[in-house]
Amino acid sequence: MEASILKLEDIASVEVIDCEEVYDLTVEGNHNYYLATNYLPILVHNSGKSTWLDFMFIRLAYLKGWKFGLFSPENIAPLKITRMTEQLMGKGMKQMNKGELNRAITIIDKHFWFYNVETMEDYSLTALLKIAATMVKRNGIDCLCLDPFNYIEQDASDESSNEKIGNLLRKLKQFAVKYNVNVTLVAHPRKMDKTGGNYNVPRLYDISGSHHFFNVPDVGIAVHRTFDNGTKDPVEVHIQKIKYHFRGKLGRIDYFFNRDSGQYSEDDKFENLLNKKYELENNDDDLFNSAQAWGSGKGIQP
Repeated sequence: MEASILKLEDIASVEVIDCEEVYDLTVEGNHNYYLATNYLPILVHNSGKSTWLDFMFIRLAYLKGWKFGLFSPENIAPLKITRMTEQLMGKGMKQMNKGELNRAITIIDKHFWFYNVETMEDYSLTALLKIAATMVKRNGIDCLCLDPFNYIEQDASDESSNEKIGNLLRKLKQFAVKYNVNVTLVAHPRKMDKTGGNYNVPRLYDISGSHHFFNVPDVGIAVHRTFDNGTKDPVEVHIQKIKYHFRGKLGRIDYFFNRDSGQYSEDDKFENLLNKKYELENNDDDLFNSAQAWGSGKGIQP
């Protein structure tokens, strides 16, 4: 089991890379999505979903003390750590001094545990959840992220693909309830059609294999980007399903993206999260009720 969980001391080096995009979830001053434990959100995307999640996770880790277990075979640990370091400090790694880099790495080391995907041989849901249970008990993780779904090995049975996926999603939901953690699942959509030269926004029903991707999860989110004007095109976050009204509402938020830092912002202003925490500690509002915490809240209704 130890060999399946990767920590920073197991990583020989961290690469400096050029990645994609990320987050803030308010619409007209009202929060669209309250991240909480004990439930199952699903994220579908056509561009930038992993960086979006990384930014949400590093904010929750540093600003609220959340701990995470990450299964990410498409973006291995050194790449994730590099991007989260930049998102935390608000600048590219090449612009950081040694002190800034060490501080960021120390923060990440206290809040993130990675599946050792380069040595693991069993990607079945049973094996993944067994390791996750160890992370909950030993490290106290608040969120398990499986990114992406298509890397999870399906059980060999006579069930249809639709029912296999339904059973898998229900097991993830049961795990979230049993251990009181957030389980976030990322899934690729089918090849999307185009309208006016851009791909259509993916929906939960566009995830290949099963209608259960819409029916089972508590929250459904799509991350979408058009490329009409290059780097200034907004990153669109579409909240497509909210099972419980008190955890948010349907809507869309547009964000600017800073390629150097990997941060998202509604007002095209980006900052060091260490400074943000200082502001929050001197603000009487709770993190999830403060426009200062998450942005101006000027989103776009669907």
